[in-house]
Amino acid sequence: MQVAAARGAAAGAEEDEAASGGAGMRAAAEGAAKGRLVSAMMKKYLAEGMVPVLLELKRSLEQRRHPLLGQLLAAFRALLRDHKSEVPSSHSVS
Repeated sequence: MQVAAARGAAAGAEEDEAASGGAGMRAAAEGAAKGRLVSAMMKKYLAEGMVPVLLELKRSLEQRRHPLLGQLLAAFRALLRDHKSEVPSSHSVS
């Protein structure tokens, strides 16, 4: 029952914020700022974490002439197509 009561209290607080006008706009601005922060963190993780690991995996599969290399390259292309601007040019896929 506490969960239902907490939900009811949260809904009431949201209605009060919506009625006050300025508080609702502030909440929307906070939500947008959080979204930008998460986006920036994902870009950093992509550039510093995933790309180097995927490049090393690509080199390893190339050396072994592994059959999964084609699938890895297809996934890598899709990732880079979606996030091309976030990946530094120092990471080349050749």
